[in-house]
Amino acid sequence: MDEAGQGEHTRIPPRITPGVMTALVIVVTGAAIILSVLRLFHPYIKLGGLLEATHFFYLLAMLMLPPVFLFLPARKDGPRDRVPWYDLSLFVLTFVCMFFYLWNAHHIHVDGWDFDPPGFALGAAILGWLLLLEIGRRAGGLPIFLITGVVSLYPLIADDLPALIDGHTYDFAGAISFHIYSVESFLGPTMRAYGELAFGYLIFGAALQHSGGGRFFLDLAYALLGKVRGGPAKHCATAIHLVAVSPTTFSFVSPILRHWVTTWPNSVAAPSI
Repeated sequence: MDEAGQGEHTRIPPRITPGVMTALVIVVTGAAIILSVLRLFHPYIKLGGLLEATHFFYLLAMLMLPPVFLFLPARKDGPRDRVPWYDLSLFVLTFVCMFFYLWNAHHIHVDGWDFDPPGFALGAAILGWLLLLEIGRRAGGLPIFLITGVVSLYPLIADDLPALIDGHTYDFAGAISFHIYSVESFLGPTMRAYGELAFGYLIFGAALQHSGGGRFFLDLAYALLGKVRGGPAKHCATAIHLVAVSPTTFSFVSPILRHWVTTWPNSVAAPSI
């Protein structure tokens, strides 16, 4: 089985959602991009402090996570032409849960909910943890669900592990609260990189590609190295470095790579690998 087939074996294919829900996803994605631009470029309008770090990341999660339940069914054989009631319920539940975190972001920071949350906040944290695991399962497959689930429970036994990987032990309530309310897990480096870097790179790459800048750098790289030994490889590498490894670079160098691989036996670039 090829690599594409292996990926399809574990990942749930997306459904075709009705027009209204597709429009909803477009709106929330556009809102997330606008918020990220405001966060990245630090404009004078701060929306009353709404774009402080914790508020921003919870708001971004509130916009981007719920639509997963609209696009990805619970099972591979789930309905593709409609969204069942339970996915709509999970969509609403995820939105409400993330809104709760956003609304209480100040209390989370000031009152130390990541270590000692009140009872209702602990319940919201457990609910959010379960929803995040399900989102990971639908988006990345069962392996992602199992890996993240097991790793998220690591703090329960951290003190009993070998010295190389041991750590401070938490009870279940403390571990889940730390995951959801601290800035080291759910709102950790991955979320910060996504919210503060990924959107900027995507906007830059899309603008470069649609304005013709991508084709310009490809032509420049081909003019410099296209006819030398190992030209296709050097061509792609030079083009990627010229545009500073933007995420969309691979979308316009991948046709060159595919053509090169399919013609490998007759390619003078093959020995350069």
